[in-house]
Amino acid sequence: MALNQHHVVPVDTHVFQITALHYLPELKKSKNVTDVIYRRIYEFYDERFGSHAGWAHSVLFSTRLKRFKYKEKLQEEDTVEIMKKK
Repeated sequence: MALNQHHVVPVDTHVFQITALHYLPELKKSKNVTDVIYRRIYEFYDERFGSHAGWAHSVLFSTRLKRFKYKEKLQEEDTVEIMKKK
């Protein structure tokens, strides 16, 4: 989203993994980001999120950060405790 380019998605290994996991499972067969896969991922984000593709990338990427996983784990533990009390 640098330089006001909110539609641009930096396709790297992390974006590849996120996209294969959540949107394009056929990409799981590939181990590397080739030119063809790069274009496929970029086109997917462009078609799905349009001018907000860069924002979508940022939100999806942030879910993979450790600090958010810790909070998610705490929320899961809280849910288990609530369910046990019933």
